[in-house]
Amino acid sequence: MNLLLMGNPIYSALVADVFLQENLSINYIATSQDRKEGRGQKLIPPPLKEWGIKYDIPVFQFQSLKNKASIDAIRDINPELIIVAAYGKMLPKEILEIPKYGCLNIHPSLLPKYRGPSPVISTLVDGVQETGVSVILMNEEMDAGPILTQKNVTILKNENSEKLTSRLFQKGAYELSKILDQWVKNELIPIPQNETDATFTKLITKSDGEINWKFPAHKISLLIRAYHPWPGTYTTWKGLNLKILDAEFIDSYEFNGTIHNNIGKVIRRTDTDSPLGVITGEQILLPTLLQLAGKTIVNAKEFLKRNSDFIGSTLG
Repeated sequence: MNLLLMGNPIYSALVADVFLQENLSINYIATSQDRKEGRGQKLIPPPLKEWGIKYDIPVFQFQSLKNKASIDAIRDINPELIIVAAYGKMLPKEILEIPKYGCLNIHPSLLPKYRGPSPVISTLVDGVQETGVSVILMNEEMDAGPILTQKNVTILKNENSEKLTSRLFQKGAYELSKILDQWVKNELIPIPQNETDATFTKLITKSDGEINWKFPAHKISLLIRAYHPWPGTYTTWKGLNLKILDAEFIDSYEFNGTIHNNIGKVIRRTDTDSPLGVITGEQILLPTLLQLAGKTIVNAKEFLKRNSDFIGSTLG
């Protein structure tokens, strides 16, 4: 079968790895164009492009899927099936109609819940204990096509967005490979989504990662997990950007009313393994991994060694 895989980030490459393990041949790959990154503005290729080069698979890079050149390029290779995994763009009707067996999308949520661009982040922000992955037949609406298969996945303790997204795409690729033969033989009937149950996620921006110390500590800890690796969770200290990459939290009553009068204040903890605490709207956040602008990532004890005046300061 002539198969085109469309995607961009490392999660797309993980999908390709699973297909390789399951003996599902990929004939072509489509990604976005290389992007300039860093101070030197060096061109960085999408991870799926690098995967394709490694395995000597032809790679197409499209700036837009709406122009005639892109549509004609896909039409010329005549894929019988298109699989989309984290491509990040909607497929126009002209492309959806090309493959004989349609366009299938691996979406990291239990649709119709969490449609849109940030399903995993939104799942973690909501603090739910279980999510899943869906394989759908794509249509012109975002993540609204009928479902071929779904699998539930338990969210592990302290699992962040990067790790959970990787697991979900790998699981989705495996489940797709299991049902693909049935789909091609017309032995699988897609199930329409229930529109009344649909929920939608938003496009995450860098500003979403700024910590609001008025939030409860447990909410901030969820955001730290959800926003790793991007946009990250950060605050300011002495005018510098301070990233908090991992944290725990505790309920504390020893400060009583003082907690709410000193939101954002850094305290030294003596009754826990973590020496740092930050007073929040409720509870105390215990940062365990921190990174000051221009510096390396360090644990809380090392951070205090390097910044002895951190205790007693107010963040944000």
